[in-house]
Amino acid sequence: MPSTLLREQALDRLRHDIAARWAGAVELSAQALTARFPKRPKLVAGWRLPGAIQEPPHDLLILLDERTPWSLPLVALPEATGGVSYPHLEADGHLCLTPTGTAYAMPVGVEHIEQLVADAEAVMSGGRTGANDDDFYSEAHSYWTLVEPSRSEVWLAAPAPNEHSLWFASRHGEDWVVGPTRDQLMTWLRWSGRQGGATEPCVVIRVGAPLHPRDYPLSAADLLKFADASGAAALVSSALGRWSAKQSLPVLIVYPHAGKDVLLGGLLPPPGSVRMPGAKHNGVPGFRHVPSRRGSARGTALAAAGGRFAHVRVVPVYRDFLVDRTAGQIPASLQKSHVVVVGCGALGGQLALQLAQAGVGRLSLVDDDVFTWQNVGRHVLDGRSVGKWKAQELAAVIRASFPDISVKTYVAPWDSLKADDWAEVDSADLWVSATGDAASNQHLDELVAAGEVPATVFCWLEPFAVAGHAVLHLAGSSRLRGLTDSAGRMLEPVSDLLSAPPPPKEPSCGAFYQPYSSLASLSTVVLTGELVLDALAGRATVSTHRVWVGSAESFGGNGLQIHPAWHGRLANLGYNRRFDLPVPPTP
Repeated sequence: MPSTLLREQALDRLRHDIAARWAGAVELSAQALTARFPKRPKLVAGWRLPGAIQEPPHDLLILLDERTPWSLPLVALPEATGGVSYPHLEADGHLCLTPTGTAYAMPVGVEHIEQLVADAEAVMSGGRTGANDDDFYSEAHSYWTLVEPSRSEVWLAAPAPNEHSLWFASRHGEDWVVGPTRDQLMTWLRWSGRQGGATEPCVVIRVGAPLHPRDYPLSAADLLKFADASGAAALVSSALGRWSAKQSLPVLIVYPHAGKDVLLGGLLPPPGSVRMPGAKHNGVPGFRHVPSRRGSARGTALAAAGGRFAHVRVVPVYRDFLVDRTAGQIPASLQKSHVVVVGCGALGGQLALQLAQAGVGRLSLVDDDVFTWQNVGRHVLDGRSVGKWKAQELAAVIRASFPDISVKTYVAPWDSLKADDWAEVDSADLWVSATGDAASNQHLDELVAAGEVPATVFCWLEPFAVAGHAVLHLAGSSRLRGLTDSAGRMLEPVSDLLSAPPPPKEPSCGAFYQPYSSLASLSTVVLTGELVLDALAGRATVSTHRVWVGSAESFGGNGLQIHPAWHGRLANLGYNRRFDLPVPPTP
């Protein structure tokens, strides 16, 4: 927040420059600003600029808030519109402008106002001619919710259907979750950690063309007419007949635009909360508050009630949308892929979460270990999971973000699955071994070579996380065994393990541990995750060894020496980088 002195100095300059630029400009009093914009309480100054634009209303208001001179001025019409009349124009007359040119340079000056006035001229002109009507469709959420704002949202637990449909809805706080079946809806709520109440019907009306604000249904009567014109009257009548009428009735309107679905949400209020015109008490006469086969009679009663229904934002929460929103368009093959993650510790746990966020469609998590307080410092789990199975807790974390993901857990050593659920894990596209256990990796390597286990990525960290490795073993290609001796020790680690100091030890028998931060391990998580995605996409066609090497200081600071085989590589190519190395043939 700028100091009062700095703000006043900026305002004095603007007063002078505005008067010089717009003859007859009138500064608005604090009382006038409050009366004109009661919902914008942080305004500190404003002017009416006569004849600022060529067409009616000709005048514009320029408004400054308390962050001046480090915030852009606001531009508004002299009078509120009370509704949606132009693109980028709010009900209180404020113009939502995307500034161009000098408007990005700070601190603010009269040149910013000149640019914004020119932008306002273009927006108003485009609104009069219909040239920017397309913005009504591509930014429909903004215009739809301007009509009858509500704090509620509708969360879409599955992609919108391709035809009129009757879905299910459950209220969670102020919001509603909707899905195509009751079972899918309840599963989403359970895995997301939310408690859903009784379900209500949800009407989904799909129309073939974008909806202009002039055609928005505002009241229940409007909505019934809209449904009838769209061929969904019978569906709405059925929903009204099933409605308990104790909660709102969610309605979705779906239309296509620019190759995507645009969704608008509405909530018909419970009849008991409606005040009929001229009535002294709430309630819609003749409306029974129990499900009834007479949906048409209920519709007639609602149509007579008048008043607007709430217009709410629809938020897709199903996994494909969330992943596409963050990671970009995900190939269908990745969405269908199945990855088994063996070992849900600091490395495997973070990796599993990242694979879910990257779009891997199905995960199997294998770990027979319990989460302890010693794990908390660098794991994706926290103290709430202490004393519980790592695999199950990790699955809960993943489902909390993606309740509709397919994730299965196995609280058992991976090799015991041959007797328990081998068909499930053997059908996977790829395994990942993040146990860091040499004997386990050797065993798994043998099974991959024999064709008994799918292709596998092995990953581990060197002491103190100064380096990390990811090795893809594709059946018929070189094996992990080509990188290790008969005991499973690496032939060419980055750090010389023979001269390495012993790791720290807790006061228990054999309780050695490796101190490193979660941040230090992230490079190996990325290294491994990228190799997994390359393998699933077919970009890695032969066995591959990728290595991350940290900073030179990380080796010396932990008393580690560089293995002789790495002296030349690091001298020529440097530290803090990735190396792609061939996997030697098995000796």
